[in-house]
Amino acid sequence: MNKTATPVLFLPMDIAGPVDSLLAGMPHAEEMKLLGFALVGCHAVGWLATRDHLASHAVPQLLGFMALAYIGVQAWFIGGTYAAILGDAPPKIRDYSAMGELAAALQLPFQTYEITLALFVKELRGKNFEMLGHHVIAFTLSWLCVSSRSYSCYAGYFMGVTELSSVPLVAVCRWCAWAFSPHTP
Repeated sequence: MNKTATPVLFLPMDIAGPVDSLLAGMPHAEEMKLLGFALVGCHAVGWLATRDHLASHAVPQLLGFMALAYIGVQAWFIGGTYAAILGDAPPKIRDYSAMGELAAALQLPFQTYEITLALFVKELRGKNFEMLGHHVIAFTLSWLCVSSRSYSCYAGYFMGVTELSSVPLVAVCRWCAWAFSPHTP
């Protein structure tokens, strides 16, 4: 046995090879990896601190919602898609928007995180698996947008701006979980 061998540690970089091959050729692959590792890393730190997947879910969820909302606002309002729709020549479905495509691309690691967690945490699935279905549909729509390089013009709104309403919901959800927990006096 080789006693000088370096012990193998599991770090997010250990899975970069398989992740790279999965994302090969996809636009915004680096951004997708960065968000995915950030979500999993935040969740891991939260879980190590609380040993509760539901409580650990709040920070990554907030991070994902805020990133998507920011990119959506950039694509829709600042990038001019909204103004173009109101103008004389509204954009066509196949018109391209780099920020809209980025919003769709970042939905992929976010929805992958949400689907994975929903499979393990009963409360995140929904009573009749409706939340799991929601995440699978959002993932599928994002995948179609990114892989076909279509609909990016509207992805900024539907996959980004709409997440603005989700940001306060994370705070409400966490407050309700704290207020109604058995540990609350």
